[in-house]
Amino acid sequence: MTISSGIVVFVIIWWVAIFAVLPWNVKHPAVQEKGIMPGTPLAPDFKKIILHTTLLAIVLWLIVFALVESDILSFTRMAKDFATQDKL
Repeated sequence: MTISSGIVVFVIIWWVAIFAVLPWNVKHPAVQEKGIMPGTPLAPDFKKIILHTTLLAIVLWLIVFALVESDILSFTRMAKDFATQDKL
């Protein structure tokens, strides 16, 4: 995996992870106030959300990196196999 493809994979994983992390520890107001949507979080801690997202993305990226570098997951081999099957 090259540096540029590693960065691209990390960014994609990070954006997917943020949508998984956003609902963690969300607290809603006990009393519904007029003009406030019912799903609005009480006091979101964006620093904690960014930290959890980054940590999760790092762990997932390391797993993907290990799979690609160990050749367990080889997109080049998969493309060649598909090309061979198409010729048959």
